[in-house]
Amino acid sequence: MEIPAGIGELSNLSTLSLNMNRLVGGIPSTIQKLSKLKTLQLDNNLLSGVIPPWLFDIKSLENLGLGGNNLTWYNTVKIAPNCMLSSLSLKSCRLAGSIPDWLATQKSLIFLDLSENEIEGTIQVNWKTFEELIVNWKKSVQGLSSLNLDIYCLMDLSMNQLSGEIPDSIGELKGLKSLSFSYNQLTGMIPKSLGDLESTEMLDLSHNKLSGEIPPSFAKLQQLTVLDLSNNKLKGPIPRGRQMDTMDNPSYYANNSGLCGMQIKVPCSISPPEYEHEHLPKKNSQQRKSEEEKWFVLEGAGIGFSIGFVSTIVTIYVAGYFDHSTPRRHHGYRCRRQG
Repeated sequence: MEIPAGIGELSNLSTLSLNMNRLVGGIPSTIQKLSKLKTLQLDNNLLSGVIPPWLFDIKSLENLGLGGNNLTWYNTVKIAPNCMLSSLSLKSCRLAGSIPDWLATQKSLIFLDLSENEIEGTIQVNWKTFEELIVNWKKSVQGLSSLNLDIYCLMDLSMNQLSGEIPDSIGELKGLKSLSFSYNQLTGMIPKSLGDLESTEMLDLSHNKLSGEIPPSFAKLQQLTVLDLSNNKLKGPIPRGRQMDTMDNPSYYANNSGLCGMQIKVPCSISPPEYEHEHLPKKNSQQRKSEEEKWFVLEGAGIGFSIGFVSTIVTIYVAGYFDHSTPRRHHGYRCRRQG
């Protein structure tokens, strides 16, 4: 069944929700006649064809859901949208190619889901043009109220074919609550600017080809509750301090053979000075000296105890205490020969 063309005659319609109806064909052009349309939800149907540019000319449109269809988009055509679109779902639409430049012109966009597509290329969208970027993250969407989208900042580009490095500019999205680039082909080092995402609670960079060390700036992520860096090529000490000390689930770091740290109970052979607490108050030379002296005293006491204990055992043994050829008494108990 196709979307009936006569739908455009419902001039006072503000919400059109046709999710999960096995609709086929394209999006009829008569929908652009709905001058009061605020919400258009066509998710999880069998729609095909190109996402029509005129959708972005509906000035009243705020929420657009097209996820779960077989749609394509214009990668090169310049679109100058006139609408105030705040929510756009294109999840699992089999979108291919690179992220189109026109997407960055959506200045009112606060909710965007591009996950589970076939998007490739590098992340080069000028995200700075967004006043407040919010993208759906698969693990945090549960329980979020659609009436309060403006308080969430969620970004999900997972399960695509993105390559290249994570741009430093991502760190400028101060409002991000959740960030996922998982299941891509991203390479290079994790930018230290991610430590500037002061509001981030969930960070997922798993299943990529990221290398190098985890930036010490991660110690600044005071709101962090979920971290997944598994299945990369990371090495070196896991940063310490604040929330990072609570990120002690081994699965967060799985399949990174070069990592070490208290979180995964793998000692580091060399702990770089101030690495663990780069963003915490640094200790002065007197404090360091005091700690070193305490360590020396404790270590020395331990060594002294060990040597003394061994010496005592050797002395007793030489004196014949362990010679079983002579009977001995222990606290009033007498050994008697049987029979």
